[in-house]
Amino acid sequence: MSTRSATARQAREGTPEDVVREHERACDETPQGYTEWLRAHESDVLLKTRPQRSFLEHADQTALFWGAIRVGKSTLLALDCGLYVVGRHPRQIHKPPTIQLHAGRSWVQMADQLRTLWRFLDPRWFRSRLDLSEGSVRGQRFPILSVVAGPGLGSQIRIGTYEMGALSVQGWTIHRAQLDEPPPQPMYTEVRSRVISTGGRVRIGFCPTSAHMGAKGTDLDYIWKLVDSGEVGLVHAP
Repeated sequence: MSTRSATARQAREGTPEDVVREHERACDETPQGYTEWLRAHESDVLLKTRPQRSFLEHADQTALFWGAIRVGKSTLLALDCGLYVVGRHPRQIHKPPTIQLHAGRSWVQMADQLRTLWRFLDPRWFRSRLDLSEGSVRGQRFPILSVVAGPGLGSQIRIGTYEMGALSVQGWTIHRAQLDEPPPQPMYTEVRSRVISTGGRVRIGFCPTSAHMGAKGTDLDYIWKLVDSGEVGLVHAP
């Protein structure tokens, strides 16, 4: 790959530092008293559409939320993550502290997703840092958001992209995973195995525009076969 192509790709997909900078920005700009505001407006946050409530309360080990653009897919995944951090999820299995994986197609996308997460969590509860991956890809870097204050003390949200590959999550302990768009099948298989080992859950958002082509043009026929087989539960938001 040429230097120019690599630079253009990085501008398009971003880097892990985009996620770290977003957390730093949010900490600087979040007003005092935000934690109290979150508590006061908790009921508003939880009032979602019927398909969204169904997805949030889904009992299957793996579930897919399939809907059109702007049905709230990314917001729902952020809410799923946020509620599990603080131990208030309607399908809470593990008491805090927990470890979650929150992943998508690019670092730019995940920085945007963090901005949504701050609707449900105070960014100042977290210490943000870049760590070396605990998987088998030596030297790989990904952001870890560690809860150092507030509810969910000791929990972690590990932010990743599908470009990291399946090897990057081998050996991880993951209690819950939110995947914004289905990943390539090897990544899905490894994440699911990590979650199964803890009795946790995997939640996937899916937009029709990616119904046949996924991250990096990956064929996603596998996800429909898993839905048909019953391995993955389906919630459709028309």
